[in-house]
Amino acid sequence: VQHNADKSTTLKLADFGLAKQVTKPIFTVCGTPTYVAPEILAEKGYGLEVDMWAAGVILYILLCGFPPFRSQDRDQEELFQIIQLGHYEFLSPYWDNISAAAKDLITRLLIVDPQKRYTARQVLQHPWIRTAGKTNGRNLQREVTINIERHFRAQRRKEAVDEDT
Repeated sequence: VQHNADKSTTLKLADFGLAKQVTKPIFTVCGTPTYVAPEILAEKGYGLEVDMWAAGVILYILLCGFPPFRSQDRDQEELFQIIQLGHYEFLSPYWDNISAAAKDLITRLLIVDPQKRYTARQVLQHPWIRTAGKTNGRNLQREVTINIERHFRAQRRKEAVDEDT
């Protein structure tokens, strides 16, 4: 994110090495484990819907500071099973101050069946987006930053324990 002199911000996206026009189902297994959609893992072909899944994962992380799908033991196979089942929750206290509309949007993006998942057009019409995601006045940036730090500290501790065993 770039902060401009006129107080606006610019979001710069990178790493489009796999970007392509999608005209038929894709069968390439790719993606970062945390963000990968269930249909990629199923290896039966996928389309643009995987991007909406990833948007749901990113939105979840931006609002609470950690990913919706996690393996207790950092086991990738377990993580993939959790993703394919679509098992996630809005854990308290991290989600206590997040609006029902924001949670609803995430729920509509993290649907295992890609045909039932929200499209980009539907996301743009969602009430949370249309109201510019107005918050209840709490400092979510601070809360999310703290949660991100906690998440990564816990990961580092787990990695240190794994190295010792």
